[in-house]
Amino acid sequence: MHPPPAETFAARFFLGPALRSQPDKRLVSLVREGYESAFEEIVRRYGAPLGRYARAIVGGRAEDITQDAFSKALLALRSNEKEIE
Repeated sequence: MHPPPAETFAARFFLGPALRSQPDKRLVSLVREGYESAFEEIVRRYGAPLGRYARAIVGGRAEDITQDAFSKALLALRSNEKEIE
């Protein structure tokens, strides 16, 4: 399957509110189809809680750890189609 054409600003502007109502499973499917804005929604949802968790463990390096976790998550989502539970 080929990823969609690059999302235009207008498409992202209108997709944002629609993506906020989507369940996580749907966002994962959209990420796997190549929609970057779906991954941005995942980061929007879970960035702050993950950052707080990381800060409790590593303190000042929390931002780096959080960014690394999301980078690895994106690579994993793009590399396989395994069901996420």
